[in-house]
Amino acid sequence: MGFLLYSFYIISPAFPTDESVFDMYGAHLFLSGMNPYDPSLMAGSFSFYNFQFGAFDPITPLTTGGYVQSLTYPALSFLIFIPAVLLHLKASLIMLPFLIAPIFIIWYRAWTKTGAYTASFSIVPFLGLLLYAYQGGSADTDALWASLLMLSYLVLPRSKSSGVLFGLSLSVKQLPIVAVPFLLYFIYREYGTRKMFIWISSATVVFFAINGYF
Repeated sequence: MGFLLYSFYIISPAFPTDESVFDMYGAHLFLSGMNPYDPSLMAGSFSFYNFQFGAFDPITPLTTGGYVQSLTYPALSFLIFIPAVLLHLKASLIMLPFLIAPIFIIWYRAWTKTGAYTASFSIVPFLGLLLYAYQGGSADTDALWASLLMLSYLVLPRSKSSGVLFGLSLSVKQLPIVAVPFLLYFIYREYGTRKMFIWISSATVVFFAINGYF
């Protein structure tokens, strides 16, 4: 799977989706002292990277006509790409470790429950998912928030660490908010009210520390 991920990374274009353009340009604007959430600034992202439009461009259309030209995700979605902007790297390279991480997380979780031999079967589905390997060239930040969410669940007994990881996950995309009611109920049931509030506080502080500036 690692080889397939790397193969798709090698053959993929520098900017496979409009999201990768927005994330990289957002990091560029931030490093230039400008606000990536200013639509008038973000509108120049496609021309800045010479993004060529064609019949099959991976851009996000609007129901009102035209296409998305603004940044709509929390700040870590572009801050994570600062090294790529500074070092002139492909955005997808930054995501590769986070695509590999879920495989090891799932294996480790299975290993703690069933042992090493049985745990090896838990990662077999990844080997047959060509679509997952394709993500190696997409620069899609879903791998980042999903990995952070999985780690947050893995360390739930350490409520502060778990909350920090969840705050980071929520700072990438808004989707992890769906898991909050279930996580809060689980923490309350297993560890009590005090740890539940520690988790909430940790996640909130981290989220606003990253996004409050914007």
